[in-house]
Amino acid sequence: MRYTTGCHTIFHHRYHIVWTPKYRYKVLRGKIRERIRTIVRQVCNEPGVKIVRGVLSTNHLHMFVEIPPHIDDLVK
Repeated sequence: MRYTTGCHTIFHHRYHIVWTPKYRYKVLRGKIRERIRTIVRQVCNEPGVKIVRGVLSTNHLHMFVEIPPHIDDLVK
């Protein structure tokens, strides 16, 4: 297990996130798929969330992310 260090912290906060469209319709195709990928990367990069692994299927999105402690307090 690898820990990440900050200025005054050592942390290992990792979460498995699954996002699905309503009724799990298979709508994540073509240009929508590319746009979702871009938006997710932008949203994660702004506060410093690191995407460890991600899979985008036609009806859902799996992400394994590492969240810094200053954002982790907001999630709980």
